[in-house]
Amino acid sequence: MINLMDGFTLDLPEKEKEKAFQKMMELLNEVETSLEEMPVYHGKTQREIYELFARELPERGEPIAAVLNEVKDKIVPHSTLNIGPYYQSYVMSCSNHAGFMGQIISTFFNQNATKWHLGSVSAELEQLVVRWIKAFMELPADSAGVLVSGGSAANLTCLTVARNEFLGLRVKKEGLYGQKPLVLYTSTEVHYCVVKAAEMLGLGSDYVRKIAVEKDLTIDLIALQQKIEEDKAAGLRPFCIVASAGTVNTGAIDPIDALADICDREELWLHIDGAYGGLAAGVPNVAAHYQGLSRADSIAVDPHKWLYVPFEAGCALFKKEAQMPATYSHLPDYLVADRTKEERRDFMEYGFQLSRSDKALKIWMTFKVLGAEKLKSAIDQDIEKARYLGASMEASDLFEVVATGPLSIVCYRFNPRGNDFSEERLEALNQQLLDRIEEAGKVFITATRVWGKLSLRSCFVNHRAQQRHLDFTFEHLRQLALELI
Repeated sequence: MINLMDGFTLDLPEKEKEKAFQKMMELLNEVETSLEEMPVYHGKTQREIYELFARELPERGEPIAAVLNEVKDKIVPHSTLNIGPYYQSYVMSCSNHAGFMGQIISTFFNQNATKWHLGSVSAELEQLVVRWIKAFMELPADSAGVLVSGGSAANLTCLTVARNEFLGLRVKKEGLYGQKPLVLYTSTEVHYCVVKAAEMLGLGSDYVRKIAVEKDLTIDLIALQQKIEEDKAAGLRPFCIVASAGTVNTGAIDPIDALADICDREELWLHIDGAYGGLAAGVPNVAAHYQGLSRADSIAVDPHKWLYVPFEAGCALFKKEAQMPATYSHLPDYLVADRTKEERRDFMEYGFQLSRSDKALKIWMTFKVLGAEKLKSAIDQDIEKARYLGASMEASDLFEVVATGPLSIVCYRFNPRGNDFSEERLEALNQQLLDRIEEAGKVFITATRVWGKLSLRSCFVNHRAQQRHLDFTFEHLRQLALELI
């Protein structure tokens, strides 16, 4: 029989714990101070990475110091360094010190930010940072929101409420059986998570209308209106327009004010996918692109992008707070013990999750330490980095700028001036260049397609990247490109 009083614990002995904490922080600091010299990408195969760690389940533990040594030898040199200055891919920020510390502290306290009395500080900080995010974006103070894992979850959270508000809350019980199909409208440049959300909500991807785009890659308003009229004439039910406030391909921003006019006229829900670009709405140099944002019914944004907060931190914002609990509130007996405390907000009623990690502390610490002014300057700087690299590419005889938008993305391809290469040949050459970039591991750049052309894509959500890193990027790509000729 187990003796429950024998002092059994999973905690480290005090001295071992202190040494381990110190060793861990020394290791992380060593990495950060070496980021300019370290390769961004390891260049290893999947099998090589697998074999680093493939072992049987350990029946007995090892000293924490030995495990930290393994972290130093195996994790550090084989991690993709989006925390460094040479990372320009996808839409991934490099975090910030205050947010990193907030992540450590919130992980230590391990609060479940679901019911107020389980995480009272988390609940109050979440309400506060949502207000701060709205203020940062210059949105109305009476809107509300909830923190989620990221843009995919934020878009799904918002579109679930949109569907329920359009059909009436009886849909929570009756489902979609017998309903005429609901139709969602967006552009061909939409993030794929919007289509996934439509599939998960039972709308079906066949009823996601991807409308053609203009030359600047924003939605074609005339084509949109025509498609809405066609669907109504066919007996379908248009219910929502999803506008992009910064597409992931090029950073294009749809004409939000004009889309809001259509939604008002057609009685549709206006949702904004601003996971990438939404937080730039409060930056003076690009604010004009966001005219009409306050008219949206819901908005998805990602603090783990342009607030430089560690993963995961997304946010779903709504014009009307009551719409969230109307969709998400369920109160089983085991969760109602403290319901007499009406002033308490239980975030389990504002989204799908019950168990929720505390995402507010790292956002709060980021705002407190850096301030809105400095964060907006960092966004402005990222936008200028894309313009600077684009200008370098444009001035070169080796590269062609394929697309750039008002935000921090520039798309370009290897296309030497005066060549007579076919599109097929250019496709092959740019794929070779992309492969060589990854093999070299000195910068991290991926590709996309713009107007059907395979294009390299640099995206800056990276406050550590400086002009010298951009100059190195250009020269590195130029040298690799010359080897292809």
